[in-house]
Amino acid sequence: MNSSSQSATIVYSSSSLSNINNCPQCCNVFNSSGNNPTVGGLAHWPVSGGAIFDGTTINMQTRYAPLSNPVVANGTAYGIAYNFKIGYNYSVSIDLGYSSNPSGVTPRIDASLRTSLPSANDSDPTACGPVTASKYASSIGNLNGFISPTQTGIKNYPISSSNFSVTTAQSYLIITVSKGVSTAQTMTYVTMEETLRKPGFM
Repeated sequence: MNSSSQSATIVYSSSSLSNINNCPQCCNVFNSSGNNPTVGGLAHWPVSGGAIFDGTTINMQTRYAPLSNPVVANGTAYGIAYNFKIGYNYSVSIDLGYSSNPSGVTPRIDASLRTSLPSANDSDPTACGPVTASKYASSIGNLNGFISPTQTGIKNYPISSSNFSVTTAQSYLIITVSKGVSTAQTMTYVTMEETLRKPGFM
């Protein structure tokens, strides 16, 4: 058996998503159409709070104020439908950047896999903007990796230091953004590559 591979590249800038600049009510782009839009051939789902499309990038807001009373820790998440199969190796990377006020506060981006989407009552997929930690925490499935951006400008980051495989088939990649302070995290590309493992290769 020879190894073979296929890849999926999601480019938001060339998608037909509703642009928040022309659609002020589209504060939750993956929920606003009501039909789970497809980008790069893959269905996208709102999971926690509302991601925004500005015509070029996906913006996911956070709010983090650990010294406030009560503590504020809000984040946003969305899901991409993709069949992660047993017997394959995977690599996933994201092009992203961020801005923060005050400057120098870095968001955290968790990438996790799920067999199904969380209950809407638990995760609040229809809200605009970020939601509380009790909501976005339920979006995180089998944690595959996380990213702490090293620069504000757009840069490519792998979600894990090496290729990964699954022991149980998974159906969704969930991207969850948290921490930061009034942080707008942007994504331009998500790239997933799938390689069939050779016999005996782990």
